[in-house]
Amino acid sequence: MEPVKIQVEKARSAVRHAGLSDRITLHEGAMHDVPYPDAYFDFVWCRDVVEQVDDLEGALREMVRIMKPRSHVLINTTVTTDRLTAQDAALLGHHLGNVDGNLDRSRLEDAFTRSGLTIEKQTTVGTEWAEHAEERSQPTSRALLRLARLRRQREVMIADHGLDIYKHIEANLHWEVFLFLGKLEPIVYELASP
Repeated sequence: MEPVKIQVEKARSAVRHAGLSDRITLHEGAMHDVPYPDAYFDFVWCRDVVEQVDDLEGALREMVRIMKPRSHVLINTTVTTDRLTAQDAALLGHHLGNVDGNLDRSRLEDAFTRSGLTIEKQTTVGTEWAEHAEERSQPTSRALLRLARLRRQREVMIADHGLDIYKHIEANLHWEVFLFLGKLEPIVYELASP
């Protein structure tokens, strides 16, 4: 399931290219309305999604609906830490499409419970993946370099593209840096349906 048409098209192309069209089905849509019957899936995998889902509890209940009894879901998400300041949160919250509260660990875990899911295990990844990525392809270094250039050219960028576009780019570049600094924390949840 993917709500953005261009991402579905890219995924379909990648699936065809990999020769997996007979094994993978892609749907354009939101997780609030999954086109499958009750108790259909043995396992659900959800990566980097719950941060941006309106009515998270409703979406999670829909996930539970399509899961077989006592089946499992793996949710890879990101939460804020106490290192993230109010100013940092304001920067990220408005321009990345994140839903207020979905990056708050206790609110997220409460939504899991209220939707009927049981947390069987949670693994706090911390900065480990960010460190690994930095050693391989330097995404944080590139984000810092781009952020420096963006800020140096702030007035030109705003004149050419508008303040909203400028702030969106700025927020995206901060995301990578905030992961590396521990202001944001990746977590993997293993959950079970009722």
